[in-house]
Amino acid sequence: MDEMANIKPEEMHLRYCILYEFHKSNNATTATKNICEVYLGFLNVRKCQKWFLKFKSGDFDLSGANRSGKTLALNNNVFLEAVKADPCQTIKELSNKLNSTCSTF
Repeated sequence: MDEMANIKPEEMHLRYCILYEFHKSNNATTATKNICEVYLGFLNVRKCQKWFLKFKSGDFDLSGANRSGKTLALNNNVFLEAVKADPCQTIKELSNKLNSTCSTF
């Protein structure tokens, strides 16, 4: 296992690991812990949370094409559920919750 810990994984491989943990119904913290047991220091919880939010919105594209500065596609069902759950939340709160930008709304 020590030999594996010294190997830097490809970014796409980490994304598949994150997707696997998401499908196991783990939360981002647990997923990060599990992945870092093999790949020490190559993943942080915040990065994993961003991918989990993307997966929750129904977007399972692992290419990483949606980087900052680009508009993210928003799943309407996820948006409607978030609004119904708390109709008094602000656009800023919605954008943070759904990992999107205010201009998306």
